[in-house]
Amino acid sequence: MQGSRHRWRRYYRQTAERPARDTLLAALSAWEATGRAPARALDLGCGAGRDTVELLRRGWRVLALDAEEAAVESLKRRPEAAAGDRLDCRVARIESLAPLPEAELVNASFVLFLLAPPDFAATWTAIRRALPPGGLFCGQLLGPEDDWAGNAGLTVQDAEGLAPLLAGYEVLDRREERSETTTPKGDRKRWHLHHLVLQRQAAPSDVAAASRP
Repeated sequence: MQGSRHRWRRYYRQTAERPARDTLLAALSAWEATGRAPARALDLGCGAGRDTVELLRRGWRVLALDAEEAAVESLKRRPEAAAGDRLDCRVARIESLAPLPEAELVNASFVLFLLAPPDFAATWTAIRRALPPGGLFCGQLLGPEDDWAGNAGLTVQDAEGLAPLLAGYEVLDRREERSETTTPKGDRKRWHLHHLVLQRQAAPSDVAAASRP
């Protein structure tokens, strides 16, 4: 247990200063293009806070969650975390939160595919319910050609499985990546990822409610 804790702390030190993910930057650009003020964000699997810090810099209120205590400790030590009451950090597994709190932006960088399929399905539904019409989701899903695709307990999406997940969203950005890199832990890895930036559309029930006197 102690060795695992040290490995995670080393990992967070290696990744803390990396810039925010491109998917988050694209989502923030889309939000700012509408002239809307910063609002509430959920950063699921926040790690050392590379995305949380960018949200705070732009004036958002952020609930940052991670299952690893070392991640939240690392985030709290960052100078940007001294953001008054705009940052709430919690050690929690994503699937343990039911329902997710409402937020205008849900960021899930490289984390949702780590959930087992039943937990992924429940969390995907919870994310949509947490977003109001016009709210944004950004993050990554895992494709079947990824080196991790055969690992038990992960969720993999091929093109056929991805399509129903996009129902109820306008796709602002969708990019499929196949690449080979070295991970922060020093391992060579083949990636197959779906990078997504989505905007929640109004459901019929939302439209009906808005039209009532």
